[in-house]
Amino acid sequence: MFLEDISWIFPGYGKKILELKKNRNGNCRVEGISDKMPKTLDKKLLKAINENDEVHFMDDVGGDPNWESLKKSPPQEKKKNTKQSLIIIKMGKIMKVGKVVLVLNGKYAGRKAIVVKNNDEGTSDKPYGHALIAGIDRYPRRVIRRMNKKTIEKRSKIKPFVRVVNYNHLMPTRYMVDIAFDKSVVNKEVLKDPGKRKKARRDIKVKFEERYKTGKSRWFFQKLRF
Repeated sequence: MFLEDISWIFPGYGKKILELKKNRNGNCRVEGISDKMPKTLDKKLLKAINENDEVHFMDDVGGDPNWESLKKSPPQEKKKNTKQSLIIIKMGKIMKVGKVVLVLNGKYAGRKAIVVKNNDEGTSDKPYGHALIAGIDRYPRRVIRRMNKKTIEKRSKIKPFVRVVNYNHLMPTRYMVDIAFDKSVVNKEVLKDPGKRKKARRDIKVKFEERYKTGKSRWFFQKLRF
């Protein structure tokens, strides 16, 4: 059996057979297989492949037979990546200080507000996510050029509100307004005292009207139509 025939029947041994072919001048035959031309479905060839997984070659040149063994190389396993990278994606906080929100429920439903202080974990008295917000109860009214200064000043007044609201009753927007409130005046504790609450509303009113007169964030001071 010629080497070309062997490589035709044993494609898995192709590389090794080519190496033998370079080193030999004579013909080779497979041990236990007839010298006639091989067929694709030769039973002995299939048996040599499936059972023994080994093929023996012998020189036809005179002298002692020189046996060589060809073992089918096992399929190479893909190297498994032992380093398993664990990617932890932390969700960013939505309710942040300065975030513009819409109140969805209660007396101030539909009003725009700003988050003064957020509390995602909750507290002992409020075991749920909530936020201290400062919003606009009554928006400034429309002014035109022909109005006098006194009328414009009167129509530019803002009535604010401050309260603690559950996250479920707030809809966050993508907008931020950077109005810095005095935390010693505007905080959750002042809501318990009517006098301090009034003082906090006054402070918020001043900050809102100052921002409104600068002409920045005009959309925040427009009533939401719904």
